[in-house]
Amino acid sequence: MKVYLGGPITGLTLREAQAWREKAAGLLTGVGFEVLNPLRGTPVNARGKIGGPADRELERPFSMRSDKAIVCRDLFLDIATSDVVLFNFAEATTASIGSCVEVGFCLALRKFAVVVMSPGSVHDHAFIREVGPAFLEIEDAVDFLAVSVPERPESAG
Repeated sequence: MKVYLGGPITGLTLREAQAWREKAAGLLTGVGFEVLNPLRGTPVNARGKIGGPADRELERPFSMRSDKAIVCRDLFLDIATSDVVLFNFAEATTASIGSCVEVGFCLALRKFAVVVMSPGSVHDHAFIREVGPAFLEIEDAVDFLAVSVPERPESAG
């Protein structure tokens, strides 16, 4: 079963955006899930940040790193074909429009999702809270998925 790792990216360094995803991917693959990471092939601009409107490469309409290409891949390939979406809003300091669109897409497709969010988060909103069960830590969300989601091959561990 495939799990898409949703959560804020814009404005972060690749390292900041990737850290929790690497941790979650390790935990999820350890219990038999396949992981879809939206950061694969992600461009980093001259300021060390992920993408952004000032980056000429992202403005080229036929670039595989264009906004359109990234949005289509994340929504129509990754989320649409995933079985579960794990959203992590725990350390977000500004609201993520892209992640909120992903939440709405999950709701529209009736995808099973879990949310990791800190109390008082900038994403503390009914649409985020109600997309699926919420947890304070990634480990707890993965533990929940490990015992709740059927039809996974036995993990190697």
